[in-house]
Amino acid sequence: MSVQTGIYCFDNTEVSRLDVERQLWGLEERGPDYSGIFIRGSLGIGYGGFLITPEEQMNQPLVRDDGVLTFDGRLDDRLALCARLDDVSNSLDDATIVLRAYEQLGVNSFRLLMGEFAFVLWDRVQKFLFFVRSFCGSRHLYYIANRRRVIWSSEFDDLVIKSGIDPVVNDAYAIGFAHYQPDINESPFVNVLVVPPGSYVQLKREGETLSPVRTWNPELSPTLELTSDTSYEEACLQEIESAVSDRLRVKGPVFCELSGGLDSSTIALTADRVLDRSGRDLASLTTVSCTFETSREADENFFISLVEKHRGRRGLRIEEQSIKVGLGLEEIEFTGFPNTQHLFPGRYTTTERLMRAANARVLLSGNGGDELFWSDPFGSPELADLLFQGHFRSAFSLAMDWSRAAEVPFWQLFLTQAIAPLTARFSIIPWRPSDGLITSWTTNKSRAFLTEPGRRLGLQFDGQVRPPSRAVRILSLRSSTALLSAGYYHEYHGIYFSHPFAHQRLIEFMLSLPMNQITRPGEPRSLMRRATRGLLPEKTRIRRSKATLEEPLCRMLARNKHALFPTENLEVCRREYAEPKALAEAISQAALGNVERASGLLSLLGLERWLRSVPRIETRRSMLKRSCSYELKTGASAPLCPSEQSTHNSDRPVRNGVEKGELYELRNSGN
Repeated sequence: MSVQTGIYCFDNTEVSRLDVERQLWGLEERGPDYSGIFIRGSLGIGYGGFLITPEEQMNQPLVRDDGVLTFDGRLDDRLALCARLDDVSNSLDDATIVLRAYEQLGVNSFRLLMGEFAFVLWDRVQKFLFFVRSFCGSRHLYYIANRRRVIWSSEFDDLVIKSGIDPVVNDAYAIGFAHYQPDINESPFVNVLVVPPGSYVQLKREGETLSPVRTWNPELSPTLELTSDTSYEEACLQEIESAVSDRLRVKGPVFCELSGGLDSSTIALTADRVLDRSGRDLASLTTVSCTFETSREADENFFISLVEKHRGRRGLRIEEQSIKVGLGLEEIEFTGFPNTQHLFPGRYTTTERLMRAANARVLLSGNGGDELFWSDPFGSPELADLLFQGHFRSAFSLAMDWSRAAEVPFWQLFLTQAIAPLTARFSIIPWRPSDGLITSWTTNKSRAFLTEPGRRLGLQFDGQVRPPSRAVRILSLRSSTALLSAGYYHEYHGIYFSHPFAHQRLIEFMLSLPMNQITRPGEPRSLMRRATRGLLPEKTRIRRSKATLEEPLCRMLARNKHALFPTENLEVCRREYAEPKALAEAISQAALGNVERASGLLSLLGLERWLRSVPRIETRRSMLKRSCSYELKTGASAPLCPSEQSTHNSDRPVRNGVEKGELYELRNSGN
């Protein structure tokens, strides 16, 4: 992912070239292709490019008469966007299209943009600064603002290190992480702000930072009514193909995660179909799979092999010994975000190595499929719709069908699926998805946050959206956005993670459908399973469950549980995120092989590791001070570090339209 960073001083303090170079220093691996700097008085913008799409140019920061832009990511639906603009060709790079759109439409253009992106835009005429993120949340922007200045970066850890802020842990983020997901507008530290996905933040020259403005309103999506099941199935498959096709607009080979489940299998086989129809080499797509040969309940080799046979090509395998399951509590370094993948350190480090060897940068992932296609087998918010519309007999009849199919007592299912969504604003009745949040080791402090009015799954929930099923589905999508925006994948710098099921048009399509198309009693993911008939191997298409990671986690705890005792000394217990005695019992039971007691421990252990890394922030600051010869806390200017001088050539192209007193330069990395 490309690097975006900068400084804007509201008090008219001039920003120097060295100030921006300091913000970029040490990030060469994250923006390996080229770097660029723009400076105008009290504004300094830095960029490190990680090139992905065929149209991309080494032109950022992009400077035009009306604005300056840095852009990380990829636009979707470019043809439709360009058709709405005057004299804008689809052959242009994404950054230029975005800036041209703003020149013609202003902030209204932000609502037309779809894709996986984050960008920073400086309006040179009105002197406004904008931070913008797409709804999927997979590209990041963080900032620290006061009345004097704002500093921003796409690199959370680097911003924390170089800004010198006091890293005060945000309880809301930590509790959300430990029990489900942190919400999309939460940052790990209270004094670092996040640009929420699907919104923009405007900063004025007077030092005023306006509240985030939403660029997408999913609750306004119209309802789609087609004539038959077949019509819905064909439309669904078409939207999935469009989502995958947009993410295959890359230069070079592509990797795809293949876990053996419905989501990753659908993406891999849909990608084959898209490549074949466009006349591209099918060998340009490589699947990569993690296997757990010694974990009967976690190993997906059988279903992985089914898809590989269907493709006619064997993918790459990362075996359990290479995944290196462990607590990861030794030699902890602060890397930015809490991350459950730290307990499986070999997974993405090995994937990154394999991708570099193949000259691939993009990794397709099936994240978001569970939420989008509704995998919950225990009911449907259609019941709440029927109740809200006064169709009581139909609601009771459908609830009986769900009760029998899910083997859940009728009144429990009716209360949680029909009534709870209607009373969500008041938290009168908990609904089933939140049952898993409350573990035996949940403290009163955590419980109060997770169950406060207006929250479900620890996420903000708008119970006033109608019909109720749409509100529930929007919450489900918010949870998948929270997964992608929480930064779990950001530290793997050689991988551009791309998520077809976060495609906005696909999401809008699914939101427009009646719930009885998406899921039916005894048929979770009903529409997806019907739509992929003939695409997926039949045993994959009809499977009802998927392996989990509890078994390897239990075996790891059996080897290492001594490092977690006494639990009273754990950071998660000291901060009252977990109750020590109940946690000790859960760990002990999991170490004996009780996989049910392992539920929730993965996130909690990832949080424990991160909390222990926070004091190491000062260590990284000290190392940076020694290596770059300047004191970050005082803001002293720094010379170019020798390593940076040696990796860039001296070519410094200057843009037409750069005004007197401005600095604009680009440097090819030479890699």
